Amino acid sequence: MSKKTNLWFPHEMNALNNRGLNSMFKKYNAQGYGIWWRLTEILATLPEYKMEISNEEFYHELADDLRCDVGTLLSFVDDCIKKYKLLQKDDTHLWSPILINDLEPLEELRAERSEAGKRGGLASGRVRREKAAMKEAAIEANEATVEANMKQNEAHNITQQTEQTEQTVDDSREKENSPTPEVEETVTAEPTASYLPFATLEQLRDRALADEFHFTALYVAQKQVPDADTLRQWLDAFHRWLRYCGEHVKNEKDYRSHFKNWFAKQDKKMPPARYDPVPRAINLPATKTAQELLAEQSMTPDQVRNCFKNAS
Repeated sequence: MSKKTNLWFPHEMNALNNRGLNSMFKKYNAQGYGIWWRLTEILATLPEYKMEISNEEFYHELADDLRCDVGTLLSFVDDCIKKYKLLQKDDTHLWSPILINDLEPLEELRAERSEAGKRGGLASGRVRREKAAMKEAAIEANEATVEANMKQNEAHNITQQTEQTEQTVDDSREKENSPTPEVEETVTAEPTASYLPFATLEQLRDRALADEFHFTALYVAQKQVPDADTLRQWLDAFHRWLRYCGEHVKNEKDYRSHFKNWFAKQDKKMPPARYDPVPRAINLPATKTAQELLAEQSMTPDQVRNCFKNAS
């Protein structure tokens, strides 16, 4: 299995008929319903439909994405694995057997269509080769006929016919040596995409840093960052911002564009390792007393009383 570029997956209307789901919804109510389908949506976008959990910060990041606290998430996942048999995990990954079973028919349909396309291409190539062989046989038969006629004609006619035959043979060989439609189709049949549809933040970071011409040079060569290692640190800081906003996978083109706009707003003098997306509390000055305000205005108590009398 591999990650799909389509942004949908089957959602059964009778999901509550599943005993495990029904039991889970009874315990966790609407919150459990939301956590389950949001988690399923995330899994459907990942390679092999499995989520990597080897990172120690995994549950904290996932809780932020699911808009719940870590304690609720740990209890939910543990119940879904042990009580309701809705999730499975090993030392490195977490997955949903229900989701994988629902997506297997789509995998098989895509494989069948791909195989049918390959068979159609082979059949077309065989027909073209047969036509080329028939054409070559016709040329050879024509050459034999011309040669027989040359022996029966007069010398002038023989010379004239020979020139025509040589020209015909040269034209035929030139056509045979030119690229056939089959070769052209082979070259252009499967163009590679410029960007990945969806990937994890770490995959997108490594792929961007490896793209020296289209990405790294735009920041290092233009003196926005001193070197590629600093650029990696800024990308890691950018990841902290994305996870704070609840994003864990992105389209590669959107990832690079988002980083460019985000990076333009950052203070480049600050070390990227110190970047923290969580807003800090602002220390406001304490409220001033009436006596302090009067002192700032240099007004005497009599002047203040006169102001009140005039106002009334």
